This record gives sequence, C-alpha cells and structure tokens, in this order.
Amino acid sequence: LGDFDSSPMPSELLYEVKRYKSDKEETDMQLAMLEGFERGYNNFIILGGTGGRLDHTFANIELLAYAEKHGRFAALVDETNKAFLVSNKTVDLKRESGKYVSLFAYGGEATGVTLEGFKYSIKNETFSPVNPVGVSNEMIDIVGRITVEKGSLLVIISKD
Repeated sequence: LGDFDSSPMPSELLYEVKRYKSDKEETDMQLAMLEGFERGYNNFIILGGTGGRLDHTFANIELLAYAEKHGRFAALVDETNKAFLVSNKTVDLKRESGKYVSLFAYGGEATGVTLEGFKYSIKNETFSPVNPVGVSNEMIDIVGRITVEKGSLLVIISKD
C-alpha cells in the first residue's frame, strides 16, 4: 500500500496492492492505518517506521496520537525501542530486563503524573513538553504503573 515513490512496485502480485498518487496529503503509513480503520482494526504495530528520515519518524510518532484520537491503540516498534502514548489513564507495564523507560509530555502538559514501581517514582507531578525530565528511568518492581490524570505522555521503552 502506498505511492511506491521510494520503492519499486512489487513485480509478483502475491498480495493485494493499493497504489496511490505521490501527490497526496497523507503519508503511506497513515494510509495504511486508515485502511486498517476501514477494515475494523483497533490495534496497530508500526514496524520499519523509525529508520532513515527523521521527518517520517516524527510523523509516525504523531500517528500514535492519531490512532488514539480515533479510539485505537498504536505502538511504534524497532529493534531497540517501543513507543506508545498514555493519555488520561493508568497503565501497568511488565518489567523487562535491560530496559529503560522514558516519558515525554506530548501535545502539551501532562498533569497528575504518578510513577509507581520505578527507580525514580513520583506522585502527582506535571511533565512539560519543553523539559525532558523523564529520560532513562528504570522499573524496580515486576510491574510499573504509569498514571496520567490529564494530558498525554509519550512512553519509550529502550534496550541498553
């Protein structure tokens, strides 16, 4: 699915192929997500969306918010990282060895942020998009809990 401006059109059509004009508003990844919406999917794992061009990586991070805005979940995953949003809720994460958990305010301030089960636990703090204080935390309990009362945090789980 896409405009095939950066890769050749598949020569053997073993799969369904949708080709779009290269002069369009959506990225190919957004078109794929929209196709998934139409087919009734609610969870999206974006693979191959972090290498190469930084502008496309950033666009794929924005697709995490786009999915959430439309009542779906999306994660951006590569060999060393997994990124997703936590907005206006509490989530529990299972600890994985050799992993760092970084948190960034996304789309404005995130208030009422509480972290439990982390090396640097906090209670009812505010994260700002202009102050990256949530970099490289570590889970110390089997389950770490992230609460955001209002706003969104971009959560990035990274290997060593």
